[in-house]
Amino acid sequence: MELIIGIILFIVLILIVGLIMRKRVYDAVDRQEIWKMDIMNRNTASQLARIKGLNLSGEAQDKFETWKDRWEFIVTKELPDIEDYLFKAEDLADKYRFPSAHKIIHQTDENLESIESSIEEMLEELEALILSEQQSREKIETLKPELEELRKQVLHNRYQFGNADKYFEAEIGKYRQKLESYDDLVQAGDYTQAKDLVDELDIKIEALSEEMSLLPEVLKMCTSHLPSQLKDLSLGIEEMESQGYRIERLGFKEDIEQYQLRLQDCIKSLEQGNISDVRVVVSEMEERIHEIYDLLEKEAIAKNYIETKLTGY
Repeated sequence: MELIIGIILFIVLILIVGLIMRKRVYDAVDRQEIWKMDIMNRNTASQLARIKGLNLSGEAQDKFETWKDRWEFIVTKELPDIEDYLFKAEDLADKYRFPSAHKIIHQTDENLESIESSIEEMLEELEALILSEQQSREKIETLKPELEELRKQVLHNRYQFGNADKYFEAEIGKYRQKLESYDDLVQAGDYTQAKDLVDELDIKIEALSEEMSLLPEVLKMCTSHLPSQLKDLSLGIEEMESQGYRIERLGFKEDIEQYQLRLQDCIKSLEQGNISDVRVVVSEMEERIHEIYDLLEKEAIAKNYIETKLTGY
C-alpha cells in the first residue's frame, strides 16, 4: 500500500514539475511573442523613409536600398521564422521535451537580439547621414561669407600683404571652387564626401584666415624692423671697433650679413605663404640680436674694468 502511495505521489510530483516547466516555456514564448510583435509594430519603415528627404542617388540611394532590403528580409523571413520557432517550442513543451524547447527559446532570443541590433544599426546610420547633411549645409552657409570676407580683405588691403597677395588670392580661389564642388556632391547624393569636404575646408579656411592676420606684422618685421635693427647693430659694432674694442673675433659682422640675406629669403618665402616657417626664423633672429647686444655690453664692461685697473696702477 505504501509503495502504491509512493508511486502515486512520485507521479503527481512529476506532473507538477512538468506543469511548472511547461509554464516557464509558455512564459518565455509569450515574452518572445510580445517582443516580436513590438518589432513588427514599430514604424521602422517610415523612419527609414526619412532619407527620401535627401537626394536619392549615389551614396544615399545605396544606403536606402540596403536598409530597405534588410528591413523587408526581417519582416518577410526572420520574424515569420521566429513565429514558427515559438510554435515548435510550445509543441515540445506539451510533449515534455523541455531541453529541446529551451534550446529553441535560447536561439530565438539570439535571433531577436540580432534583429534589434540590425534595426538599431540602420537607424543610427540614418541619423548620422541626416545629421551629416544638416551640419554640412549649416557650415557651408557660414564658410561662403567667411571666404568672401577674406577675398575683400586682400582686395582692399594689398599694401599689407606685399607680393603675398597673389598667394592668398590663389588659395581663396581654390577654396571657392571646392565650395562649388560641395553642391555637386550633394546633388549626387554623396553626403559623406560632402561632409568630409566641408570639414576640410573649415580647417583650411580658418588656417588661411589666421595666416592673413599674421602676415602683415611678419612682413613688416622682415622688410622694416629687423633690417633697421641689423643696421643699427652694424653701426654700433663699427663704432665700438673704432674705439678700440677687439670684437672682430666674435664674428658679429658675418652674422649680420647672413641675417640680411636670410631676410630676403624670408620675404620670398612669405610670398609663397610660408608664414609659420618665417615666424620661427624671425623669432630666432630677434633673439640672436638681443644676445649680440648683451655680449657687446659685456665686452664694454670688461674693457672698462681692465682700463680702470690699469689706470689704478
